[in-house]
Amino acid sequence: MDKKKRNGLILDNIYQKIKEMLYSNQLVPGQKIIYGDIARKMNTSITPVVQTLKRLEASGTVKYIPNKGYFVGEVSGAEIKELYEAREALELYVLPNILENTTPSLIESLRNNFRKHDISDPRILGIQDAQFHLEIIKFAGNNTIYNLLREIYEQIYLRYKPQYVGPQRPKEALKEHKAILNAIAKQDLKEARKVIKKHIRYQIEHMAQFFEKSKFKHRI
Repeated sequence: MDKKKRNGLILDNIYQKIKEMLYSNQLVPGQKIIYGDIARKMNTSITPVVQTLKRLEASGTVKYIPNKGYFVGEVSGAEIKELYEAREALELYVLPNILENTTPSLIESLRNNFRKHDISDPRILGIQDAQFHLEIIKFAGNNTIYNLLREIYEQIYLRYKPQYVGPQRPKEALKEHKAILNAIAKQDLKEARKVIKKHIRYQIEHMAQFFEKSKFKHRI
């Protein structure tokens, strides 16, 4: 294997490992990223870690502050609104294909996964929410849209703090998920569009309320 290809594999491995650390809460929004710690964990030098962080910076997953270093990115109120609007447009666009390709066995598989959702940890629930929707998106058979939505979900759920989720929202979200599954199972396009839009709009409103409260506290 030539040096260029080997370096590429090393960078890809570090990239995936850092993503895993984000998903598992080893790195959280706003936290400073210590290059040396990551390099030691991955048994590598600092250089490929920094190269990987630059790659993650391009997507907003991490941010660089001059003279301070890299930090896990935090999503802003304006960004969250844009991300959810993009998500809504893409999910509704492929919905007819989802219904066309859905089978009773696929629905039952989703229902089984749905029963395992954990509402005790808002961050875990956020990741489970992304997995739930992406499993549905797979039914559309459009890899480009699937990858775009996966990136959108990562931008939302890897950059939000658990405090963004109020105590009632997890229970509400699970009820909305159930309604989405029921509409898809019935092959009811009109109802499916309605409940998906409702689910996404409620989430936008919920996040907007958090950011308003956050601004108010900051002013105090």
